[in-house]
Amino acid sequence: MELLNEAEISHVTIGNNEGITFSREELEDLYGKADFKVLLANLFDEQGKRRELGGSL
Repeated sequence: MELLNEAEISHVTIGNNEGITFSREELEDLYGKADFKVLLANLFDEQGKRRELGGSL
């Protein structure tokens, strides 16, 4: 995250692997340290509802 913050990126989207490998808590911890916005469109919870992540996610 430090490298991405230093690169002054304004927005990112996570990859499929991150979305299926990391828990919601892990994603929030990782991207909660981001100085940029994270765009999500295809993460859903176990009930099929779109996942809402806190912070800048």
